[in-house]
Amino acid sequence: MDEQTARQVASGAPILETSPEALTRFAPDHVGQVLALPRDEGWQLMGVVRSDVSRTERETFEQWARERFYVVAVSGSFGDDGWLDRGDGGWQLTARAVEMPPDPFT
Repeated sequence: MDEQTARQVASGAPILETSPEALTRFAPDHVGQVLALPRDEGWQLMGVVRSDVSRTERETFEQWARERFYVVAVSGSFGDDGWLDRGDGGWQLTARAVEMPPDPFT
């Protein structure tokens, strides 16, 4: 897939909010998850983010999720970016909230 189409795929994937209670298998520091679900017409890419995270965490998650979608669209592979096989034909990645050290180059 060319880069422009990959960007359209990544920017068009839905990011849905859900309650923390609905994500019973999430650890307290898990912010959200990106999913690739098999469909007859191809892959359905989507993100799920907890509704109780801060605006900054949500925005960071959305940027991260769209970067993951772009990599999949360009490469055509889930393994290149560390996606986990769900065992049902789909793939997933879970995002944790972590405090990164300051970037010494900025």
